[in-house]
Amino acid sequence: MKFAAEQVDSNPSMSGFKLGIVRLGRAAGKIKYALLDERDISLVQQYAFEARVEVDRDGNGAKIYAFAFDINGGRSAGQYVHVLLWEKHCGGIAPGFKVIHKNGVTVDNRMENLEIGRASCRERV
Repeated sequence: MKFAAEQVDSNPSMSGFKLGIVRLGRAAGKIKYALLDERDISLVQQYAFEARVEVDRDGNGAKIYAFAFDINGGRSAGQYVHVLLWEKHCGGIAPGFKVIHKNGVTVDNRMENLEIGRASCRERV
């Protein structure tokens, strides 16, 4: 797994702002990466990451998500990175709700891009 911390300097208001970029590996024939906030960069020492493909129920498309395995727990102890981060920073997720990527980019796991929504639809709370 490769990891890089990228400093964003193109916008003066974001001077010194850092993002973590985690290599997830191949999915759908291409190498995929995930974005993390600077404060979550240390997760790469605790988890192994991979890309997970979820096909829509109707079969008309698929999404790629970042998935993390606890290094000490092996491949049986894993969860989606957006869920892991939400629980770490905001607490548990109530039944009937899920974590949604606001911008629709499912590998953009910055906290500003995550929110809670109803599990039955794409509706935001």
